[in-house]
This record gives sequence, C-alpha cells and structure tokens, in this order.
Amino acid sequence: MYYTDLKLVRTRLAAADLPERIKQSYLQVLDNLNAVSVLLAPGSGLEDDPAEEGQEALMELFAQHHRRRLALEAEHPLLVVLTRPAGWRGN
Repeated sequence: MYYTDLKLVRTRLAAADLPERIKQSYLQVLDNLNAVSVLLAPGSGLEDDPAEEGQEALMELFAQHHRRRLALEAEHPLLVVLTRPAGWRGN
C-alpha cells in the first residue's frame, strides 16, 4: 500500500521556498494517492477479483496521480526531499 505522511509533508512545505499553488497541488496529489491506495488495498473488497468493476478505473486513476506527482517533482526537485520519511538516512 502507498502512504505518504501528509502532516509531515505539510509542515515541511510551509517552510519551503516554493509557490503556494505548487504546494497545494502537491499536497492534493499526495492526498489523492493515499486515498486511491486505500481503496485498492487488501480488505477493500476490490482486490479479490481483478476484473471487479471499478478496480481498473482506480488503478488508472492512481497511475494518473502518480504521473502528476512525478511531473511536479521533476519541475521542483525540492519536493522529493520534503516527502522523505522522518528519520530517513540516505546517500
């Protein structure tokens, strides 16, 4: 399941030097990804039958939001850093 801690990201975005419209768009995309992921997660009832009406549409919706996230991150690389989990230690 996909999950981004929106509270953490919102706090980080507040201090970031980015246009307000970008901040809002990015938060909306992340929130939408979280929501669609919950609908596609085990226990939602849709995962039992891949042919279930609606699952394919949700998968496409998730893909659209994910492409939008990648586009925003390509345009504003700082967004990638701001969404890293708390305590993240990478290269």
